[in-house]
Amino acid sequence: MRSDGAGEDLSPSIHHAGRDEDVALVMAELARAHLIRSFALIGYSIGGNLLLRFLADLLKHFRHQVELYPGLYSADGLNKIRTLRQFDEQFVA
Repeated sequence: MRSDGAGEDLSPSIHHAGRDEDVALVMAELARAHLIRSFALIGYSIGGNLLLRFLADLLKHFRHQVELYPGLYSADGLNKIRTLRQFDEQFVA
């Protein structure tokens, strides 16, 4: 985690529970460097909070896609989604 433990010399900024952009950056780098195409994310404490914020941004992004492409995407049933699996089954798969 940014500025924590052995990684404190890697970044001058201090971590906090709202820094969910780090999750996307790490995933993008792993995907680029190691050709990883799927991820299983696990977090607890601040890490769990970061993951929940990151996943909430996934919904925000999807709502924006619906606005941009209303003929292609629909938000029908989005408010009933409670898990990533439900989102995947209803909208992605």
